[in-house]
Amino acid sequence: MLHRLSGLGGVLGLALCLNSGYLVATAEPSLFYLANVGFHVVGGVCFAPLLGVAVWRLWKWCKPRATALSRRLMALGGGALLVGFGAGLAIIYFGNTRDHRWLLDAHIVLCVVAIICMLMGLAFLRRQFSPAQRHAWRWALITVAGAVVVASFSPPAPCGAPRRFESSIPRCRR
Repeated sequence: MLHRLSGLGGVLGLALCLNSGYLVATAEPSLFYLANVGFHVVGGVCFAPLLGVAVWRLWKWCKPRATALSRRLMALGGGALLVGFGAGLAIIYFGNTRDHRWLLDAHIVLCVVAIICMLMGLAFLRRQFSPAQRHAWRWALITVAGAVVVASFSPPAPCGAPRRFESSIPRCRR
């Protein structure tokens, strides 16, 4: 049962990764975009325990086989994922307003660092994978690469330009 739950957590984690790539690429006020934001919030909150089980099982499997560098990368990735999840919960609580924009930036950076560290930690172990683990490794790399490709479609803003959907008119502060 734990094996199935961790597998489901890994799949849902990759789905959130693809969803994140779409959210970065298209920040448009459309119904589809808002549905994806809702999926990201609900998926992040509801499936975080499953993703936690997947990361814990991965750590348990890697620890006896891993080099010191690989263990450090996996631990750093797990810690960054935990803090990134905390930043996501803070975004839900405080809202994603301009005053709390730094929370969104922290959430994005921490989760990207977590994914990179975990994939680099696993890269040192890929020769020890079973055929099923190699298959999962390939799909994880394809999914992360897909999220990067989707996110790269986001056009860069010119330097000094206001952010998308942000008024250039100064607001009165109370």
